[in-house]
Amino acid sequence: SGTLDGWQAVRMENVRTALAILDEGRRDGLWDIPDPEVPVLMLLGGLRSVLRLSSPPRPPGLAARVVEDFLHGACRLTQRGRL
Repeated sequence: SGTLDGWQAVRMENVRTALAILDEGRRDGLWDIPDPEVPVLMLLGGLRSVLRLSSPPRPPGLAARVVEDFLHGACRLTQRGRL
C-alpha cells in the first residue's frame, strides 16, 4: 500500500500545481475558469489514460495534440459540418 500512497501524493501535488497555474492566469487576467477543479481533473485523468493506454512509441506531437484537443475540443468541422 505504500507505493499506492506515494502515487496518490504525486497525483494530489499535480492537482495543486495545475490549480495554481490556473489561478495565476486568472489573477493575470488571461482567463476566467469558474470551477477550475473539474477541468484540472479532466486534464490529468485524460493524460493518465493517454499515457497508460496508448501503445509506445507515442506519436510525434502528442503533447501538442493533447493541449489543442483539451483547450479547443477534439471536434473539427468539415466543409459540410455544423455543430
